Amino acid sequence: MSQPQEFDVQVLAQLFFPNESEVKVLGNVQNDEPFLNAPAYFAFGKVRELPAFERLSFGYLCNTDGSIRWLYPLRSKKPMFLRLYNASGWRGKLFRMGLKTAFSLGLDGLLRSGKLHVFYKKELPFDGLFQLCPSGNFAIFTGTVGENRKAVFVLEDAHNEVWFFKQPLTLAAQRLVENEHKVLTELSHFRFEKLALPKAKKLDKGLLVSDVKPSQERTSAELQVIHFQAIAELYDATSEVREVSSLAFWDEINSHLNAIPTLPANNDLDPARMERTLALLHLLRSSFNETQAIATAVAHGDFTPWNLYLGHDRLHAYDWELSERLPLLYDAFHFVFQSSILIKKLPFLQIKEELKQLEENDFVQKLLKAYNLDFKLYYQLYLLRNTSYYLFKYKSQQPLHQQAHWLVEAWEAALMDAC
Repeated sequence: MSQPQEFDVQVLAQLFFPNESEVKVLGNVQNDEPFLNAPAYFAFGKVRELPAFERLSFGYLCNTDGSIRWLYPLRSKKPMFLRLYNASGWRGKLFRMGLKTAFSLGLDGLLRSGKLHVFYKKELPFDGLFQLCPSGNFAIFTGTVGENRKAVFVLEDAHNEVWFFKQPLTLAAQRLVENEHKVLTELSHFRFEKLALPKAKKLDKGLLVSDVKPSQERTSAELQVIHFQAIAELYDATSEVREVSSLAFWDEINSHLNAIPTLPANNDLDPARMERTLALLHLLRSSFNETQAIATAVAHGDFTPWNLYLGHDRLHAYDWELSERLPLLYDAFHFVFQSSILIKKLPFLQIKEELKQLEENDFVQKLLKAYNLDFKLYYQLYLLRNTSYYLFKYKSQQPLHQQAHWLVEAWEAALMDAC
């Protein structure tokens, strides 16, 4: 059994008992008496019941660093957490098949990392959620490390439909959840033919969203016709032209560029590279006239293969928490960079070729003409906003994942080429 980490306990306490100042962790309890007045505690492995306490028991699977990634009730008959697993390729397919087979045969115990038992007296903050899944088929993703961390519940309702509940664990995550609710509510008033959106409902500090995964789906690391059709629909519904200085993203850029030098460096990002990249951002920023008119629209903000499903004739997009009004073509540029770096692992010279193909794409050419866009200018706006946003996030993030280093390296090369 994988032993729980200290940071696991901190996250679990935030999730299950956000209003308790202290939650105890017990091993093999020999004497119940000292704990009868405690409001709650966690136990790992094999334990016995305690009088006057309710109990939830979970199996869990860990990340490669040993931290808890997924929780599922021991009585669950389905590996619901796989709805939160987007890895592709033969390894991903083999992993899915193995887990599904183990659950169907009642052999999930052979694959899980350990057991977690939650003992409590007061109502849990998400007890109301369980009314949505009378079958008991649900799972919990404990979230991605960082200031935007949130837990995600995946639940199967009485009609076998799947829902996701996002529970923010930080103030920054709370703002993202609120933003996603706001954006999805606004976009729900439009009738899109090529873009499928989740339904969203606010529940206390969290957000309940429907599953947009189609019955027959696929993903792609390449921009397809349906991607451009969906982007065009967003533009038709929400585009407007405004002076750059009047736009929220411009204020964000200035704020981040001013704040980055003041942040502590808490990880292994190369200080010299950070300094060079910041200088390039300031140079690019100074090239823009603040009275310049910019065509903008509501953008997804994290338009990547892992946030999109390709259905029969629609693009099914989820995780809209980073959505805001951004320059046109922002989502297309982001898709190219993220898929090229994180999936294809291409150096910038090859990414540059992919950007050239993007500019020559028939749909992009139509958009450039329809909205009178300068491809290079909007590409520079993407680099300016995206790089300043993530450098601000990354500089003091701890720990920093390896992929962040790949991204920062590519952004520096792109800025050197664009300035």
